[in-house]
Amino acid sequence: MLNLKGEAVTDVKYDIDYRFLHGLASFSLADTKFEDSFIYGLINTKGQVLAKPVYREILSFSNGLARVMVYKQDKVYKEYYPNYGYIDISGKEVVKPELARASESFSHGMAVIARFDDQDDGEFDHALINTKGEFKLGYNWKNLKILDSRYLLAKTIKNKYETILINSEGKRIMSVEDKGIADLNNGLYTVTNMDKEPVYFIGLDKKISIDLSQNKRRKFMSYQYGLIRFCNLDSNDKESVQVKLGLMDLKGNIIVKPKYNRIGDFELTDGSL
Repeated sequence: MLNLKGEAVTDVKYDIDYRFLHGLASFSLADTKFEDSFIYGLINTKGQVLAKPVYREILSFSNGLARVMVYKQDKVYKEYYPNYGYIDISGKEVVKPELARASESFSHGMAVIARFDDQDDGEFDHALINTKGEFKLGYNWKNLKILDSRYLLAKTIKNKYETILINSEGKRIMSVEDKGIADLNNGLYTVTNMDKEPVYFIGLDKKISIDLSQNKRRKFMSYQYGLIRFCNLDSNDKESVQVKLGLMDLKGNIIVKPKYNRIGDFELTDGSL
C-alpha cells in the first residue's frame, strides 16, 4: 500500500481490500494461493495491523462493530462449522467467535445471536445483545427479529409456534398469529387484522396520530421522510386494478390525493427534506 507521496506504508506481503471505510480495510496474506484458505485481518491507513489475519470473514462495520467468522470443529460430530463473533474498530473481540448465528450488522444498537447446543435439529436458542456485547435479552427465544429500537418479533422457547410482538426488554405486547405485519421501510410497520385492516403502527420515535378507524379502506404501501404512500381498496378489500397512489403525513392529513400510478422515492437535493 502506498500513500499520496508514493511511500510504501505496508509490506507487499499484504493483499489489501481495494477500499478503506472509516480508515479501516480487511486484508489477507498475498502468498495465499487458494481462495478457500484465505484468512483475513484488519489494517488501518497507517499500515498498522489491528487484527491479525485469523478470520475467514470480516463484514462491514456498523455501530462500531463488524461480524467475524472462523471455522471450528464440533466436539461431538467432528465437523467444522462457522462460529461468529464481533470485533470493534481497534480489532478487539467484543464478542468472541463462538456463536452459531449472529446478525450481519447491528440495528438500532442491537444484534440477534444464537448459541450452539447438543441438539442436531437445526434450531438454536436466540438472545439479544448491545454494542458492548452485553445481553439485553437472554437465551429464552427460538427466534428474534428486530423491527426498530423498541420492538421485536419473537418466538419463545416455551411456545415456538406462536409469533409475538415484544419490546426490547422482553415484555410481551401482543400475539400476531392472527395478524399481519407490513414493513413500510425506514423503521415504520403496520399491524393488520384478519380482514387486512391496519390496526396498529410500530416504529419511529415520532408521534403518529393517524386515526386508523378512518382508514380501514386504505392500504399503506411505504414510508419515507414523514410521508406514507397509500392506495384505496375497492369494495372487495382488494387493490384496484389500476392502483392509484397518494401521500399522507403522520397526522393523517392527505398531502397528495391517490391519483398517481407510481410515486418514486424522494431524494435529498438542497437539504430541505
